[in-house]
Amino acid sequence: MTVDEAKEKYYEYDCSWFGVAREEMALYQEIQKMGIPQPVIDEWRLERIRQLREEVLRTGDVKAFLKMYKICDGLRDINYLDILEQAYSSIKVDDDFDRIRIAEALIGRKENHVRSGLIFMSYDLGKKEITKRFLEDVRNFLQDSAQDSELSKRAERNMDKFNEICTMLGEL
Repeated sequence: MTVDEAKEKYYEYDCSWFGVAREEMALYQEIQKMGIPQPVIDEWRLERIRQLREEVLRTGDVKAFLKMYKICDGLRDINYLDILEQAYSSIKVDDDFDRIRIAEALIGRKENHVRSGLIFMSYDLGKKEITKRFLEDVRNFLQDSAQDSELSKRAERNMDKFNEICTMLGEL
């Protein structure tokens, strides 16, 4: 295995060594033996985020944006936030399912005490205007009632989470 092949496998699993290990343990172990330095892996992640941003800017693809979010979730880095915000401004949200998935990326998919999602990322990085925009967008996405009963239930659960986040963050 070459370093370039390891990089491609890292990209294939959305920059998650855990994903590689879960699905292809022998390959993961081979890659780990290569001893690729963390700064190189960090550069790969940034490069992949930039590639996805370009795709979103070109196409407005929600799935590409959600991949970006997944890769960056939990990271507190202003560069990642800037790249995500640029892409966010270009996504094309066409239906209830997209609205709910984007709202979930903004509010996070983990328990609120973990502080996942772009709202917490922007807030924790001191970007209050971005946080306000994300909060307003979530409110709008979730208040547009979904016709599908399962999506409607999902929107209600997310609205509860959103209200808890608003309480946690207080006045902005």
